Amino acid sequence: MPASYTGATPVPLVLGFHGANSNAFEQEVYSGLSTKSDTAGFIAVYPDAKPSPLIIHWNAWQLPSPEPDEVAFVSALITSLANTLCLDQSRVYSA
Repeated sequence: MPASYTGATPVPLVLGFHGANSNAFEQEVYSGLSTKSDTAGFIAVYPDAKPSPLIIHWNAWQLPSPEPDEVAFVSALITSLANTLCLDQSRVYSA
């Protein structure tokens, strides 16, 4: 959350997706988005991929079950965040 966030003015959202066999914590440290969010005025969020038996990864190919439906997950995440935070929903980005 940027230091300037008051909840009165809509702010952009940046989703920081980690790579394979990584996690949200490592992505936050690696990307530096949290530090940048303070100066640029956006909310940074770091979702975690669901681990599979062999590797932690995002189902970018939208493979069928038992792989997770990542599009539905991200959509629900954005909806949940928009219901609790003052987001500018026309400015949602991913990295």
